[in-house]
Amino acid sequence: MLAGLRSGVVIGLAVVVSACGGGKDVAKETPADQTEKTTVNGKMQGADVKVAVRKPEKQDRSYLDINAAKTAIGDQKKNRMNANYHFNQANSLREKEKYAEAAEEYKRAIRAYPADGAFYKNLGGTFAMIGEFDEAEAVLKKGCEISPDDWLMWNNLAVVLQKLGKNEACQKAINESMKLDPPEYAKENMALTLKQLGKSTN
Repeated sequence: MLAGLRSGVVIGLAVVVSACGGGKDVAKETPADQTEKTTVNGKMQGADVKVAVRKPEKQDRSYLDINAAKTAIGDQKKNRMNANYHFNQANSLREKEKYAEAAEEYKRAIRAYPADGAFYKNLGGTFAMIGEFDEAEAVLKKGCEISPDDWLMWNNLAVVLQKLGKNEACQKAINESMKLDPPEYAKENMALTLKQLGKSTN
């Protein structure tokens, strides 16, 4: 079992987003007993979550241009404020289960200020909620480039990779996450997942 995907998300990620006042739009980890969890093998724990699997559509991923993200760090207070606005709008839309609209708002936040890993984490989670795992993978991979020291980003990527049947890549993502000293409950879940993946590949 991997640590759950929250942030309005489903499949095993645990992200709680703050109200984002004054630019403090950071994601923070929550203890396992305070998150809604699902297991990777389909057994649900906590609140029931429905994941609608949709046929993947080719989407414009220009907003994930890593070069733009690298040039975003600097005198961009105005861009940051604009990004925070879209981020908050996206969170509100997701709470109303308007996931497609929320995704567009997260993309606008990324375009405005591509250097904040929380934007990628929540967008990747939103894609995962509606079963668009290919898009979730692309977003979370960029998120790991932007925030390579975020254990939860790597964990979320691992969950998505397992959903896609990419077990070897999933194992690598879990190992990256475990290097970053996640909470004990997450370590236990990841260790169990590694053990299960080892059995499936033998």
